Amino acid sequence: NYSQSKSDYKTPPELIKKALNIIYPAACFSLDTCCSDTDFPASHHYINGKIDGLKANWMFFNWCNPPFNECSKWTKKAYEEQQKGMEAHRR
Repeated sequence: NYSQSKSDYKTPPELIKKALNIIYPAACFSLDTCCSDTDFPASHHYINGKIDGLKANWMFFNWCNPPFNECSKWTKKAYEEQQKGMEAHRR
């Protein structure tokens, strides 16, 4: 049950499984960029309050389920990180 009283909801497990199966069936994300705990299938986690995913560098294969009230910040960061990866790929 979702409401506007919260800004952070965990991604439903069935959606995570679907995302991983689309990319690669046995895959694991390299990094969860903004999580509240480590129950998400990623090798590394930027846990809220310990590492600021808006300031830290991201990895190659990232998952980002940002707080709803900060979506624009996270979308901008995702775009910037993608551009850095594209630039590194061009070298």
